[in-house]
Amino acid sequence: MKFIHVLAASLVVVGVLNWGLGALFRFDVVPVVLGDATGLMVGATAVFEVLQWLPFHRTAKA
Repeated sequence: MKFIHVLAASLVVVGVLNWGLGALFRFDVVPVVLGDATGLMVGATAVFEVLQWLPFHRTAKA
């Protein structure tokens, strides 16, 4: 399971870099790094990471 978390975190970092480079330089890094049509995969891993943090957030509020 740790491998999945590391992979998901890596893809989230790629997505964040894509947003930053896209905003600053109009450069789309996702197709360069991961190939065509992988934006959906990067987005799905971001959702996966958010879902992993929800139980922690709920217990921290209590």
